[in-house]
Amino acid sequence: MKKLIETVGFISGLITIIDWIKNLFAGNRLLSPAGFICLLIFVLCLFLLILRHKKKARYTIFKYFSFYFRRPNLPYYLNKKEIIYTYKSLQEMSYQKKITLVSKVDGFSSFKGKFRWSKPQELSKYHVSCLSPHNKLILGRDTTWNTYTVEFTPAPKGSVRVVDILIDDLKDPNREAVPFCSASIVEHTKLLCIKINLEGELQFDLDSIKFLVYNNAASTFPILEETYSPSDRHSIIECDRECKHLSIKEKFPAFGYKYQISWDFK
Repeated sequence: MKKLIETVGFISGLITIIDWIKNLFAGNRLLSPAGFICLLIFVLCLFLLILRHKKKARYTIFKYFSFYFRRPNLPYYLNKKEIIYTYKSLQEMSYQKKITLVSKVDGFSSFKGKFRWSKPQELSKYHVSCLSPHNKLILGRDTTWNTYTVEFTPAPKGSVRVVDILIDDLKDPNREAVPFCSASIVEHTKLLCIKINLEGELQFDLDSIKFLVYNNAASTFPILEETYSPSDRHSIIECDRECKHLSIKEKFPAFGYKYQISWDFK
């Protein structure tokens, strides 16, 4: 298939060039109808070859398609999903999820989310609180996930509600937690932000930092992988000079995909 696209594209491009030179010397318009068709075929073949070879280009096109055409039937969408994972030490962490919701209906009054730590732990061991205005916080369990339901004042259509969940006092004396942070996109989301903060003497090993994209929440093989490089100005990964703060911002994350940052410590 690749050879066919390359052959068709080469022939179409060659015909276009010959047609353009012939008409240039004849004083006619630069492209005949046949030459214009060959030009379109050449551009299409070039586009298909770029998509075939460039994973990031394929992903970028798909995520915009997903954002506009793959919308779950929910009474809200996410203007922003922000996750902050803080290491106070190698044995103590906190996890915060701040979600900005926009109501698509009148009377929207509750939001259900979920979380999971890489260290196995019973729900009763977590210290979960809601920092944003709310009427009720309900914790639960769904298979391997911990769930939280936040009830708040009913929102009119088009209005904004913020759900700010903090899971604090995460204790890991035996260092069982794996150093990564991920987010699955199960709502229509405009912006995803993931931030990792280190306190004390902790620092990131810059050579170990990776941003990974999976095409479903259960996949173990990423469709896109980017390694951090301080010299890459176009990288989605941002890390400060002190190696204490790491973050990514992804506009229009694809519905059903999982986004992850992984790293090691110095």
